[in-house]
Amino acid sequence: MLNKIFNNLFGNAFFALSQLILFVYISRQYGVESLGIYSYSLAIATIMYMVSNVGLRNVLATDLSSKSEDSTYIKLRLSLSIITLFVGVVVFMISINTNLLFCILILLIKYIESIQDIYVGFLHRKQLFAKIRTVNFFKGAFVFLSIIGVMLMELSINSLLLILVLFNSIILCFLIYNSNIDFGNSSNELIVRKYKDLILFSFPFAVMGVLATVNLNGPRIFIKSNLGLEALAKYSAMYQIVFLGSVVVLAYGQAVLPHLTNLFMKGMVDKWLKLIIKSMLAILFCTMAVFLVGYHYGVAIMSYVFGTITFHRLEISMFILLGFASYFLNIMSYAFQSLRNGKGLVKYSILLTIIHLAIIPIVIVSGGMKSVIFVTMVYYFLNAILIAFSCRKILRSNIESLSCK
Repeated sequence: MLNKIFNNLFGNAFFALSQLILFVYISRQYGVESLGIYSYSLAIATIMYMVSNVGLRNVLATDLSSKSEDSTYIKLRLSLSIITLFVGVVVFMISINTNLLFCILILLIKYIESIQDIYVGFLHRKQLFAKIRTVNFFKGAFVFLSIIGVMLMELSINSLLLILVLFNSIILCFLIYNSNIDFGNSSNELIVRKYKDLILFSFPFAVMGVLATVNLNGPRIFIKSNLGLEALAKYSAMYQIVFLGSVVVLAYGQAVLPHLTNLFMKGMVDKWLKLIIKSMLAILFCTMAVFLVGYHYGVAIMSYVFGTITFHRLEISMFILLGFASYFLNIMSYAFQSLRNGKGLVKYSILLTIIHLAIIPIVIVSGGMKSVIFVTMVYYFLNAILIAFSCRKILRSNIESLSCK
């Protein structure tokens, strides 16, 4: 298990580091306003693709008995991603007045990553984390090469994004070439029926994923509208603190998700529960350590890395606590997904999201960015507690059904 976690962690950490360097490079080379536009466009594109992804990656990773054909996952993801690409272009044409090409290139990168994601999902299900590490390593390496090339040739930010599109396409071609998946010759009627069955099963998990993305990126849209691009750039820069920690949580969660599903399917609830509790204690310990460092040295570190952006100790400290709430929610989400039962949770999560996004425009006027951070942190904690109660209900129901047998 540890080997799988470290394999996954290395690849994810290297790719995350490349994204952080890309973020810093855009800020320093092209200015705070370009960083704000980048963050805003990325937020919109991420929400759109999370909607179209319908939670297939994690459903695939926990489909240990291969209830759905492999080709069905790919065809469904491809169909929905193409639709989202065209809808996204139309949305950006309507809503963006300047640098439309910049926004469309970001949308195209997310499209390619969406297709990559489903192919990586097959590696995830087979727990081939060494291969996933290799894929993420090359994705990160290509980002570094793109930055170095653009820096040496003094190219524009659009050229940088275009190079990233090319490199991501190369990785996608490699994944397709090595997948060895039989697409079969099913009739159109049968394909549509398979799509429908898979979407209906994945729907609760898809909604949870969409809500997570909306709650992550929604505040950025409000900050851009009420406080401006520079404030958005600052918020996005500070969110890198949360992002770096989430790399570890993501690597851990992806590695243990099939194991958690296996424990639940075998009725080993005690071991399932112990693993979740140990995960939470580890996150709490790490967050406390980061908080102490961030409180004393956070302003100096962030100011050195991002240059012209002004940071404050309270905001950085609040972001570290926001990170803990986010990691708590991530672990509970993986626990929930491992149970492969999405009933009863969606409506409450939607209600929490509506309340979260309704409060932000009200408090942001008087409280500014700090109020957005606080409200989002409270939302994460409440949602994690809601998922914990849902998991408890499913586990009790499973234990009762086993006792009846």
